[in-house]
Formats: sequence, C-alpha cells, structure tokens
Amino acid sequence: MAENSDYSLDVLSHGFADRPSAPAMHFLESSRGFDADAARRAVAALGGWLDASDVEQGARVGVVMERTPAAVLTALAVLASGRSLVPFAMDVRASELERHARFGQINVMVAPSRLSPVVPRGSRHLALDDDQIERRIAQGAEPPSTPLALEPSREGMILFSSGTVGHPKAIVLSRGALVAAIERATVRLSFYGPDQRFLGVLPLHSGHGIIMTLLAPLYAGAELFIDRAFDAFGPARFFENVAERKITGTSCVPAILTALRGFFDRAGRPGRGSLMGVCCASSMLPPDLRRWAAKDWGVALHNNYGMSETCSWLSIGIPGDVDGEPLSVGVPHLPVEVVDDEGRPVEPGVEGHVMVSGDQLMDGYWNDKERTAEVLRDGRFHTGDLGRLTDDGRLVITGRTKDLINVAGEKVHPENVELAAMPMAGVEDAGAFPLDDERTGEAVALAVVGGGDPAEMETALRVMLAETLKPVEMPKRIFIMPSIPRNRAGKILRAQLAAECLEAERIADEEDAARAAAMEEE
Repeated sequence: MAENSDYSLDVLSHGFADRPSAPAMHFLESSRGFDADAARRAVAALGGWLDASDVEQGARVGVVMERTPAAVLTALAVLASGRSLVPFAMDVRASELERHARFGQINVMVAPSRLSPVVPRGSRHLALDDDQIERRIAQGAEPPSTPLALEPSREGMILFSSGTVGHPKAIVLSRGALVAAIERATVRLSFYGPDQRFLGVLPLHSGHGIIMTLLAPLYAGAELFIDRAFDAFGPARFFENVAERKITGTSCVPAILTALRGFFDRAGRPGRGSLMGVCCASSMLPPDLRRWAAKDWGVALHNNYGMSETCSWLSIGIPGDVDGEPLSVGVPHLPVEVVDDEGRPVEPGVEGHVMVSGDQLMDGYWNDKERTAEVLRDGRFHTGDLGRLTDDGRLVITGRTKDLINVAGEKVHPENVELAAMPMAGVEDAGAFPLDDERTGEAVALAVVGGGDPAEMETALRVMLAETLKPVEMPKRIFIMPSIPRNRAGKILRAQLAAECLEAERIADEEDAARAAAMEEE
C-alpha cells in the first residue's frame, strides 16, 4: 500500500477518517443516504469498477454530473483512484459533449444508460444507474486503509469554461491546486467541518459547484445534503430544507439570493434558523442583497471571489463589509496585485487590473498555448477583472475589462449602472450593455425587469439614476424586459441581452405600425 498523500483527493477518507458511522451524504430527491463507511465502500467499489473496465491511471474520465448517487459517487471515485475528472452539465447537449470530448481527449464517459445516445463517437460509454450502486458495492473491495499517494503536480480535473466561443476553453487543474483551495476555504469558514450540515444547490459541473459545494464539505467532514439544483425547486424548498434539515451552511450565486429575497416577504419573513453562514460567488453581488441578507434575513453572508482558473475562491468576503465596503470580497488568501495598463502596481484606492499568483492557479488551458500565454505571465494570472485594494488589504472588484462601455473615450462600468437601478422599488433585475452611437461611439443602455407601467417605470428610473450616476453613465436607452439572460454562473450575457432588447423593440414597433394602419383604415 502506498504512503498516505494529501493529494489523493479521497475527500471521504480525509473528512471522516475517525467517524465511519457519521452521516456523510443525503440525496434528497431519491431519499437515499450514506454514512461515511458506506460512501467510502461505494467509492472504492466504483474505483475497482474503473480498474476492471481497463480505465488507465491518470486517464481523463468524463462524468455527466446528475445529482444522483451514481454520478456523485463516481466523480469521487475518479478522483480518489488517481484519474482526472471532467464534469459535464446534466443537461449537456450531444453536440457540445462530442466537441468537448474530442478536444479534451476524453476517451471514457460515465453516464446513465438513458444518455447513451448523447455519448460521443470515439468515447467509451460506461453506463451506471442508481439501481446498480448496491451491486457494485457488493462486488467491490474494502476501502484502502490509506489514500493513494499522488504528486501535487498530477492533473486532477478539467473544467470547460461556460460561454466560450471558438474552440473550447479547457481549464487544467492540478491536485495540488485543488487541495490548496479546498483547505483554505474549509479553514476559514466555520460551517465547513464536522457536526456541520451543508446544503448543495449549485450545478456540479462548475468550479464553484463541484469544488466548493461537493468536495470541500466532504473534505472537512460536513454532512452534505444534495437536492435538485436551485432553479429546479425554487426558494420555497430551500427554506424548507434549511428548517427541516437544520442546515448550517450553503453557497450560491446572486441570482439565487435575488429569488430568496423575492420569496422572503411572501413567506412571512422566515428566520435563518440554524443557518450559520452563506457564501455567494461567481458574479458581482449587489450591495442591496448583502444588506438584505444581513439585516432582514440575519445571515452572515460571505461575498467571495474567484474563478475556475484559481480553483474557485481566492478571497472570502467579510460579512461586516456590508456597510463600509459593500463591493469588498475580503482580504485575499492568495497574493494579489492591482496594476495599471503597463503592468505597474498602483496605490491602494486606485483602480487597475487584478493579478493573482500562488499555488491555486491552473496549469493552463489544455492544448491552447496562445490563450494560456495571454493570461499566465511571470507566474501571475491576469483575471480580466478590474478592482482596487483598500489600505487594510481588502480587495474590491469593480467590473470586467471586456464589459467596459466606451462613451466618447470615457470608460463606464455597466455594473455601476445596474447597482444604481436595483434599489428602486419594483425593479427585480437589471442589466446594462453598450449600444452603437453615431456621436459617442457607444452609449449606455439599461434593461430592467419589473411590473407596472413601462413608461412610468422608465421616468422614475431616470429621476433616481440622475441622483447617483455621472452624466456619462446615464442610460441613453431603457428597456423593460421580462428577464435578463444569464449563464449558469449567474453572469449577464450582455450581447444576448442587447439582441433581445432590440428584437423586442422591433416587434413592438411593428405592432404599433399595424395598429396605426388599422385605425387609418377604420
């Protein structure tokens, strides 16, 4: 037996080494639960199944990450057995799966039998359904007494970035980087750990979801509850789970918090109950949501910052920042610099480009040296984000470089416009984007979601925005829309939003013209 290694990513052995009978995992949709010993036996058996299926050590294994025992335990087995995990969305399209599998050289795909038609040509399909788990466990060997010894530099996971155009962007993460990120998060947050009960609500193919809501809780020995993804069950069930399961911690994205806040008053303002803390990450968190969580819901909300290229979080927010620095993401636990356009460090309080270094960085983008060289230089990762450091070392994220709107040479953060619009009564969501303008090159446009009369809402918005925004930031156009398109991480799809707004306007103009023509005929 190999010597113990911190880089095996055998998270159950790490978190439950001296508590074999402790409850470890609950799959709420199927009412299936595993104590630590049963979960470890299942993982060992599935690792043996991969061995018997001639899946080589170090092979890349794609897993369609349904929220089922079969998918989740297989993902844990892939990691614990020394292979590289490539998680895919549970609703992945066949064309996307084939494209990514071919590009990432993924020769083995684990998915339920019913998904056999979408498994790419050239990839071997290992079918595994929930009703086969018991048989696999019965056929499996005893869990190893010590985890597999693996080098920190060994590949542990590949994440395909959402929203990528052109050829896929496959983020290669080493085992050392993954363990470093998980250990830092679990040390800093008290609701990761033994005797804690963590609710997982995020998709398990994303870095935030799989690293921080699956691997991290189990690595720390927390009891993990996995329900359907939030967008499949909504806020009512979330509050029910917190109350009935005595949940102490969870992690989400701003879109989930927005839905929870909308339900909160209708549900009689349910208290936080046993909930000790909530993490929020993956897109910018509006200050009004932070204030609501702290002052109305009574929850310690951590506004965290990170990305898949840094194994998720590189900074964990301080709940007390809700009034002082509402956009702060806390003091980074990785070395962070803010630099000007020439790469020179700027003084605290000055906005610049956010650069990160340290042991959580990705190895690079698979089979893409050019794209890797653009963002990884001299041991530093260029995040593409804009921000500033405070005098006491906190990081404040102010926007994305690529999202800036160039109005007659002045750069406008769309996030500033959105944050200014959200506090208005009746506004449920907001998204800003550029529109072409003959005079200024680009102009600011704003879409909001809300009820009431559109003309009245636009008038009220303009009055309110004029009190907080600079003249250059004021929207030239305001659209009232039924929704704001976002990706799975909650980030606004600005190009799609612009297209939807212009299309809605075109349809409205045609309808107005048709009505006018009909009136003339009368």
